[in-house]
Amino acid sequence: MSANEKTEPKTEALEVFVNDKKVAFQTDDVTGAQILVAAGVPAGYSLFLREKGSNEPISDTEAVELKPGEHFFTRPPSNIS
Repeated sequence: MSANEKTEPKTEALEVFVNDKKVAFQTDDVTGAQILVAAGVPAGYSLFLREKGSNEPISDTEAVELKPGEHFFTRPPSNIS
């Protein structure tokens, strides 16, 4: 990048899906907690990234680099003792 070039902030929203609900972000670097809040998911729920052949758990503090169209889902807190 030359000295005259500037890095422009994203103006287009990056869209992902949480529980089949479209959620838009202005950045691709977020945490699991930010995804849950943006999707309006109640506190205490667990977040998972849906991938072909598996589901990857995402902790609240885990950094996630979002990709357009990714699908996440949540699960309520477990009462198993």
